Amino acid sequence: MAELRVTRKKKNAAAYYAALALIGAAVLTGLGFVRERSLAQPRNSLVQLTMVCVSGFSWDRVVPLHQSGKLPFLAQLFRGRGSFGDSISYTPDTDAAITASLFTGRFFAKHAISREEDFTKLLSRDSFQTPMWQELIDRGQQCMVVGLPFSPGRECSGSSSVPRLNIGSSAAEMSEEHLQRITRSVKVPADLLPLLRECLSSDLERMQQAVQARAACRGLHLFAYFQGLGRWQRQLTAHAGPIPESIRAALIDNYYTFFDGILARLFSQCTSNGIFVVLSERGNSTGRPAYTNQVPDLRDYPATGFFYAAGQHIREGIEPLVIAPADVAPTLLCLAGISSAQPMDGRVTFKLLEEHYYFKRKIIGASNLILR
Repeated sequence: MAELRVTRKKKNAAAYYAALALIGAAVLTGLGFVRERSLAQPRNSLVQLTMVCVSGFSWDRVVPLHQSGKLPFLAQLFRGRGSFGDSISYTPDTDAAITASLFTGRFFAKHAISREEDFTKLLSRDSFQTPMWQELIDRGQQCMVVGLPFSPGRECSGSSSVPRLNIGSSAAEMSEEHLQRITRSVKVPADLLPLLRECLSSDLERMQQAVQARAACRGLHLFAYFQGLGRWQRQLTAHAGPIPESIRAALIDNYYTFFDGILARLFSQCTSNGIFVVLSERGNSTGRPAYTNQVPDLRDYPATGFFYAAGQHIREGIEPLVIAPADVAPTLLCLAGISSAQPMDGRVTFKLLEEHYYFKRKIIGASNLILR
């Protein structure tokens, strides 16, 4: 009888501990589920993207100006924690085609955009021409697009909650002020002054649009395309007039100094969880940049564009990186915690991201990512 009681006590104890184990497992599972949900898309940690594409931005111009202290904002970026390198097109595409690849993550054979007039195709719902901001909008995030032909001056793209902007005459007024700073004591040919005013006014107006949109909606993603610097650089270089080369160089360098202030203004509005990216489609018009001899792998590549990234989750660069234009969109979408609804031609460049980033943050639709 005593043995029977002992056996029953053992069975009851075993059942008791088994029940405790099940309860503990359920609690841990629940905690794990909550943690998994919190990692999936924590609302308060959404990354804010600022992508500034500057037509014609050149390493060969930036490096000596930066080293001589004439680009204080870029100097500040280079002293900070960021990554830099080249955006390289491996095929002889037009500048518009490269720009479209930057925005869509597709190769030219897919997006079929070869002229500036073709940028209107980015409004279509064709999966090969869907820009990265549309991917963000489709997931309920707010975006502002500045400088493309389908957003001429007053348009906000991507969210009905972001108001239309009223741009006054201040851009034209500021352009005259900066015109004096760029020309200084240099005598500019009369036929070039209207072009310079137009380029300055265009870049300043686009900056105003971006600044006002961010002021109205602090957390929105910004995608800006500036053409004034590139246009001025190309036209001045090709001008057949009797302009000494030292004067041409000074007029271009002074425009870079002016644009450094625009970049500083845009960067000042980035939030603490922001990503700030500056790049160009193809800035070195004379071919490969001067530092090619230091990076042997670049010798076989065509002219390259400028690339700099700073902000949350961006790795501190030790050496220049190489990124294809089509890699930019999937990389930025990865930083935003999503992937494209359709597979992109470009790849996520994890060399740009902080170590183990992929394992720290869940990505919605990660099956569509192509990793490098």
